[in-house]
Amino acid sequence: MKIEVIWAQNSKSGMATATSKYGDEVILLSNRRIGSRSRLLVGTNPKKQETTLLPLPSERVDLSTFAFPVTSTSQITVKPRLKGELVVGVVDDQTGRTNWLTPSGAPVAPLTAEQAIAIVWDKTDIAADVTEWVTSAPQAAEYRGRQLPLWRAYDVDEPSLRVYVDPRSGDIIAIRNTAWRAWDFLWMLHIMDYDDRDDIGTWLLKLFSVMALLTAIAGIGLYLMIPWRRSSS
Repeated sequence: MKIEVIWAQNSKSGMATATSKYGDEVILLSNRRIGSRSRLLVGTNPKKQETTLLPLPSERVDLSTFAFPVTSTSQITVKPRLKGELVVGVVDDQTGRTNWLTPSGAPVAPLTAEQAIAIVWDKTDIAADVTEWVTSAPQAAEYRGRQLPLWRAYDVDEPSLRVYVDPRSGDIIAIRNTAWRAWDFLWMLHIMDYDDRDDIGTWLLKLFSVMALLTAIAGIGLYLMIPWRRSSS
């Protein structure tokens, strides 16, 4: 028997999640309420689980029909987004952005709020029940560098723990909590980039690095000179 951990709003929804993931033969071992969520320990049969896994959808992808230009140097990714759905990612050689398309070559429809929450529940232990559509990224945003728009999902009882979902590919691209934000603030102080918090070659950092090097050289010089002066006197 294999033991799995399921987080849910209550035991009923947790068992429903466990049944959908591992089949009808799951056994509830314990159920404990922690904060606003329930933590369920369920027992599963790994051999039975392997036989009940659904195969990935099989569909022919004809790149010649794509409206987006595909060249011999294009980076292409084919992956499942939702159950029974394949999406094709083609990287634009000029911009580096990934365009997500259907197997027929049409742009994919963005995930709905309900689908984004379902992905968060399936891929993480976060019981998200609120979503926000993110279309802009201010300086030093906690999702900076990601391709917009995005879905932001979180639990209404724990809004500081946030999950960011790509509505095109269905990928979890970032999970942010209070500890990460504290680390990000310290990282900003460390690299002295007070705008984007990503540039490790700022002029201020270079200036202080040169000053630190000169201070170290001066310290070594003083260390070598002081014993010589004492012996000469």
